[in-house]
This record gives sequence, C-alpha cells and structure tokens, in this order.
Amino acid sequence: MIAVIEGKKTVADFMALGEGPPFAELIDGEIIMAPSPFRHHQQVTLNLALALRNHLDATDLAGKVYIAPFDIHLGEHDVLCPDLCYFSPDRLHLLSERGAEGAPDLAIEVLSPSTARRDRKVKRGIYAGHGVKEFWLVSPDVETIEVFDFGKQLDEPVAVLENGTHPVIATALLPGLDIPLARVFRP
Repeated sequence: MIAVIEGKKTVADFMALGEGPPFAELIDGEIIMAPSPFRHHQQVTLNLALALRNHLDATDLAGKVYIAPFDIHLGEHDVLCPDLCYFSPDRLHLLSERGAEGAPDLAIEVLSPSTARRDRKVKRGIYAGHGVKEFWLVSPDVETIEVFDFGKQLDEPVAVLENGTHPVIATALLPGLDIPLARVFRP
C-alpha cells in the first residue's frame, strides 16, 4: 500500500512508488497514473521504434533508442516517460540505472485521447525547457506527425506531416533516416 503524500511531490516521493505496473509520471510535482495505451497506439509506437532501431543498426550510428516505460528525470518535480526517445552519443552519459538523468535528443509522444492535451502543452513545455532538441507528436487517429525543433521555435511545429500527403519523416539527428509514414501508421 502506498501512503498518500500531501503537497507537491518530489523525485524521492515518485521513486518510493517502486517499479510498476502501474506506471506513472511526475509532472510539475503531481504523480499522474494512466492505464496502458490502446492497441493502435502501441502498434504505432512499435512501428516507430523498429524503424529507429533498424536505422541505427544498419548505419552503425551510435546512440540508444528506448520505449516506454522509460523514466526521464528532468528536475526535482518532473519525471516524464515518453513513448520513444533517442539519446545521441553526446548524451549517453545521461543514462542511469533508473532511466536517464537528463533530456534525450529526441522525444516522441504518441497521442491518446486521455493524454493528448497534457502531451501537447505541459510535457512539450517541459521537454523544451530541459534541452530536448526535437519533439514529435504522433497522432494515430488522423495519421499525422507534428515535428517541433526547439532550436528553431518552441510553440509551433516546424512541420506537420500527413500520411498520404508526405511520404516520409526524417530528422537531422539521425542522418539518412527516412521512415515512410505508411509504415508508421500501418495497422
């Protein structure tokens, strides 16, 4: 049984929960728990993870890709769990036994009806404020990927890619990566 802790929660409070399930995030001092994502969300996440991992293997690029649940510790009151994240060789030192002690280069959130608002606003702001270079918001329902390049602008995506209109998604963070959007959204 977990004791209820009054007031703004810290990383220590969050870590006292122990390993999941259930899984949770610490966002601005609030512990947020959610049920597992729906099947289509998981399929899109898997499709992206396989494409990223296969690209790293095929090109001998260094770096690491992780899928949720994987905790990213971003301060005393924020522990986020992106659906996918990529750490370049320059950020591998941030990896720890409990996840990561700092921001990945790329964070990807696959939107669910229950998390979309938080992913779009709150989590995007936390990622931007803690040094994530690029952030993707993937919408399985409308088959789009919004790409945020925080080095260029914080509040608006630099691209919105739509399956059927845009053939691939690419990023300068992973040279040579071209993931067909049809593969991302394949059931």
